[in-house]
Amino acid sequence: MNLQKNDKAASLNIERFQALSDGDPASLVELIQLYRSKTSEQMQELQTAIRATACEEVARVAHSMVGANAMVGMDSLLPALRQLEELGERKMIGPAEKIFQELSKEYDRIQRALASYLPNEDGK
Repeated sequence: MNLQKNDKAASLNIERFQALSDGDPASLVELIQLYRSKTSEQMQELQTAIRATACEEVARVAHSMVGANAMVGMDSLLPALRQLEELGERKMIGPAEKIFQELSKEYDRIQRALASYLPNEDGK
């Protein structure tokens, strides 16, 4: 597997995934699949919490996502997640939907880029 592919997202830190998988291609695929699955679930939880104006849940899910995304080097998601966490903590989630939309766009971009490292996926 060629891991020097032209990333579709400049902020995609595939080297971090490679380090976490000890350079093992099968482990890399498993880690990417786990990241995509778990993060997609959390994005859904976050969207649901925002729509329900569940401030504490917004803060909790965003906080969890900050840690997970920082660990795998998805730094481009961190500013929006930190904003959502703060808004939830301050119980002021009025602007949260707009921030979530931007977060979703960036996450979709990362998803497409990561897909190019998975078997039978062309990144589209």
